[in-house]
Amino acid sequence: MAKKKTATSGYKKTLCTKCTGLCCRYFALPIETPEDWGDYDDIRWYLAHENVTVFVEEGDWYLNVINKCRYLSEKDYK
Repeated sequence: MAKKKTATSGYKKTLCTKCTGLCCRYFALPIETPEDWGDYDDIRWYLAHENVTVFVEEGDWYLNVINKCRYLSEKDYK
């Protein structure tokens, strides 16, 4: 029986070798612009977690999770 290829087979070799892209080290999700103290309390809760930041870019708010891609090796992760 032939070896079955998966969707990610060869992925690391072609896209991740010596990757320097910041996108492989974090991901950011848009969040609603805070409007009241409850919204800011939610943001405070996000920030209580390790490797999480919140930033504003061009008036849009984002939750930033600093966590490297599983396909990025320790050698390439700098």
